[in-house]
Amino acid sequence: MRQLSNLNRDKKGVLGLDTVKVFMISILALAVIGVAIIIVLNTLDESDVVREGKSGTNLNDTLTTVAESGEYLTNYTLESAVCTVTYVQNASSAEVISSGNYTTSNCFIYYSGDDLTYNNSNWNVSYTYTYDLNYAEGIQENVTEGIVDFFSNTTTLFAILVVVVIILAITIIILAVGKFGEGNGFNLGSIKFE
Repeated sequence: MRQLSNLNRDKKGVLGLDTVKVFMISILALAVIGVAIIIVLNTLDESDVVREGKSGTNLNDTLTTVAESGEYLTNYTLESAVCTVTYVQNASSAEVISSGNYTTSNCFIYYSGDDLTYNNSNWNVSYTYTYDLNYAEGIQENVTEGIVDFFSNTTTLFAILVVVVIILAITIIILAVGKFGEGNGFNLGSIKFE
């Protein structure tokens, strides 16, 4: 027992192989957990489990210079958006434009009539719309943007320092494991392994 206490006193300030091993396993475990979280969030983003169907109404959505080439309604960017036009009027004269003068395709509307009065004019379009609200998408964006922001905001010097520390830790582990079986110990600069 006396030899064991002397052995512990002689190793003050020496980083033991057990400590390095625990540290490296902890870093590896955190990396694996991080990757697993990102994979799970990606899977949830593509599933219907975290989606909810929503609907709304848009009154007098002003579209400028509607022509044969058409225009998208404001809410076309919503996920899986489906728009149903209920009312169209000329924006300047407030005349109702009958459905024979326009054609809709989901959230896209274009002039298709014979009355050229409404071609290339501004329209006020009222419509209802449905879309999918994806709850996982916000979480996924926050996680991935947080990771990207963290690494883009760290200075180059800090990044280089982290890389150098990791390389040194791996080198010390490789040398310690390689020489561990010899029993005599070895010196690595001012660090002595026994």
